[in-house]
Amino acid sequence: SAFRENMAMGTENEEYMLDELRRMEFISATFDIGLVQSRQIESFCVSADGIAVFKHPVTGVNHLATVEVKTKTTPMTIRAAKALGKNSELLFCTVGDDPWFRFIPPLHRSQVLHQVAVLDVPFGIYSVGSCKEVFYVLVVRVPACVRVAWRRPFDVLHKDLLAWAYSPREEGSIPEPSELPRDFNEQQKKLLLSWYPLWQSTHALRQRHFQTKFGMPPVRVFRSLVQFGYSREKGGVDGIDQDLAT
Repeated sequence: SAFRENMAMGTENEEYMLDELRRMEFISATFDIGLVQSRQIESFCVSADGIAVFKHPVTGVNHLATVEVKTKTTPMTIRAAKALGKNSELLFCTVGDDPWFRFIPPLHRSQVLHQVAVLDVPFGIYSVGSCKEVFYVLVVRVPACVRVAWRRPFDVLHKDLLAWAYSPREEGSIPEPSELPRDFNEQQKKLLLSWYPLWQSTHALRQRHFQTKFGMPPVRVFRSLVQFGYSREKGGVDGIDQDLAT
């Protein structure tokens, strides 16, 4: 579909957008980033397009910021974004200011807020362009009170629905269905517990890597051994995917 094609073009163009951001004078450095887990809430995670260190043009102080890049792919969206950034290639604002509403669509505002709340950093960078140029870059200051307010409902969801999965447990042991929240029906509990061994081993591996302060190495896909073995034996779709990946 056209939507999928546009999504794929945006993903392919991320590296170009990040390269262009690196060339901007106020940017000190940018880094690739994977899935990041909040220090405050274990199930509160996000995967931004990158993180950046930038020097504030007014104070001269270096700050860490999340990075979200967006690529416009159709003539209509390209014209609109280009017109919006015509006289404002680089802007600074605070959440709630006019540029926050004018330059960032509602859905993307949620992304920026989620990213800065997970990493608990005071700034988010939002960059918009095409496959040929960057139209504008908005640096958004997100005060601590806003980040705390954004995390609050996720903390409730974690305690009510997900905390059981993070509870310490002997490796190889599986929770009883009665230990799961009553919000899940029996079929849902059965499905969740079927995934639990893979989750438990992955979570333990992540914790071991986290202790080294380097994080986990890049992983393209997670699959249980049972699923992998079945697909290889039967030559199913997963097996074909695995052959292509290797």
